[in-house]
Formats: sequence, C-alpha cells, structure tokens
Amino acid sequence: MYSFASSLHCPVDVIWKDSLDYSSFVADALVEAYRLIRADNGQVPAFSHAAVILSPLAGALMSARQRMHVCFILATAIAARDEYELALGWLDQSLSLARQLDDIDAQCELFWLRASFNRALLRFVDAIGDSCECLDLLDAQREIQGTEHSDARLHTYARLASYAFFVGQPRLAERSLEEVRQLAAQSSHQRYDVACAEWTQAHLYNIYGQPDRAISHALSVYDDYIREATPISRDRFETFLVQVSLSWAGNLPQGTYRDAVLTLALPHLEMAEQLAKQTQDIPGQGLAQLSRIHYQRLTGANVRRISSLEAVLRLGKELGDVALLAQAYTTLGDDLVFSDEVQSSLNCYRSALRTLEGSQVRVYGTIARRSLLTYQEMTI
Repeated sequence: MYSFASSLHCPVDVIWKDSLDYSSFVADALVEAYRLIRADNGQVPAFSHAAVILSPLAGALMSARQRMHVCFILATAIAARDEYELALGWLDQSLSLARQLDDIDAQCELFWLRASFNRALLRFVDAIGDSCECLDLLDAQREIQGTEHSDARLHTYARLASYAFFVGQPRLAERSLEEVRQLAAQSSHQRYDVACAEWTQAHLYNIYGQPDRAISHALSVYDDYIREATPISRDRFETFLVQVSLSWAGNLPQGTYRDAVLTLALPHLEMAEQLAKQTQDIPGQGLAQLSRIHYQRLTGANVRRISSLEAVLRLGKELGDVALLAQAYTTLGDDLVFSDEVQSSLNCYRSALRTLEGSQVRVYGTIARRSLLTYQEMTI
C-alpha cells in the first residue's frame, strides 16, 4: 500500500538543530512518540500513548518544524479514535507550518490525510478539494524540481475517483480513472491503488444500471484489493459484491441463472457479516443486515423483514449516519413494493431523499430517485 515519503516520517534530523527555537526536550519526546507508533505498527493504543507524551508540549517553545511534527502526530492520534473533527484542527496547524517551511512533500501528505479525514466525515466535496490541492502541489514540484512522483499521483487520483463518485460527480470520477490507468502503465507495484480505482468503476457500472458488469469488474480486482485492505474496507467490499449481485439477480426472471447469481452472493454476504462483527463495525453490521434482508426477499425466506428493517432505521438514526439511513429507507421501500404497498414504498423513497438533503453523499439517493421517476412514468 502506497504511503507518502515526507519529512513527517522522521522525528529528528541533524540539519534541523540549528532552527530557531529548536528544543532538545521536544526532540526527545518526538523520538519516543514515533518509536511507540512504529513498535506497535500504528495500532490505536500506540497513537494514544504518543498523544499522552506530546499533548503537554503543545504550548511549549519549539521550532516550526518540530511543531509541525507535534501537530501531525496529535492529528493522527486523535483520528485513530475516530474524532476527525478535532483531528482536523491539529492537521490544519501542521499544514500551515508546512507551508511556512515550504515543505512540498509534507504539504502533499497533509492534504492527502486531510482528504481522508473529510471522507470519514462524509465531506466528499472537501475531500475532492484536498485531493486537487495535493495534485497541484505535485504539478508544482515537477515544474520546480523536475521530479515526477507517479506513484503519489496514482494514489491521489484513485481516491479522487472515489470521492467524486460518492458526491455525485461521475464525470470527474471517470476522468480520474483515466488518469489512474495511464499512470498504472508506469508502475507495476501499486496494484492496491489500481484495485481501489477499479472498484469505483464497478460502482459507476452499478448506478448506470449494469449490475452484471459491476460484479464482474469488482471480482476482477478482488484479490488485489483484499490482499492489502483493512478488515473494515474488506467488509465494505464484500457488502458491495452482495449488493450488486442481488441487484443483478432481482432483474433476472425465474428459470434463468438467477439462482446461480444468488448462490454467488451468499458467501460474500456471510463474509461481510463476519468481518463487520469481528471489527465491531456497527454501521457495517447495519449494511450487512440490509443485504441479508434483500437476500431473504429474493430467496423467498419466511422471515419478518419489516421489523429487521425498522431496527436498521433506528440504528441509522442513533448513529446519525445519513448514508446508512438512506439505504435503509430505500431497502424498506423495495420491500414494500414487493408486498404491493406502493404508496408506503413511495413515502420511503421520499424519506431516503430527504435524509440526504444537504449531505455530500447524494449517490445514495440514486435508487430511490430512480424508483420515484419510474412510478411517475408508469402513472402518466
């Protein structure tokens, strides 16, 4: 998996000792903080210990570069606890100092990190802006220093494609995918980033009404993605495979290979449920439950689906997760259509769209919007 190579990964350097307000005490604290994080391979407890060491020094006298490092570690430590809003405050301080130091490599990494924090907060428009800032810096670096960081560009474009898809900018996603494919020809070791980008292509196929192409495309990069993805990312990938398989099966009449597609979906559904439980990924558990309900409907299982859907709706409201909530309303709408409760289903689709008002994840309203338009066309 690609990672930026900047001064942010080095706590001390002999050439920094002559900097204004350089502190040997802060240098020792940074060395210990970095040692803890590396010794534990970046696990959450290690970041917490590093934060305990550095937090008391936030107001101490130190050089600008040392403060950039302190703010960077505090930002990543706080983000490791999923407190992204607070983490952004420290990250912005680090970014301001990187600009002051004219450290382009550090700025690139910080903008990329800022994009990932904004993505976690479902602020995809902001994540797109951060990614574009990173790409602009890489352009400037190429012009000023004559250095080309193809791997960094590929990595950034792969994430940009994803952000653009979720915010509802498919054309930007497609242009970013083109950049990834051109850059991939120059790199043979960024298979994970390429797989991430091609997963976005699978998403695009799905919203274009081609779930068969979506599942085929996603499965073509399955091994490259699963090999390096975190457990939660694997969980989401497995859930996507289930969702598109079920969408495809739902379009197929009885007597075709519908049952074969449902058979294909089942092991991915079981894996998604297992991973969500293992990682204590509560939103992931909700998404897996929605897929399980969809699977039960298509297989004709004699279960109480409405009560299960209502439980996911309550979970979405408790978490304040608009993406989960919109998908739950949409799944409930689909289930009500299946039961010929048309007006109730339309109300659910409208609720899904209302849930997404003002959000930056408009793509989750695609199915609900399409269902409402289909009903309007059929009633004219």
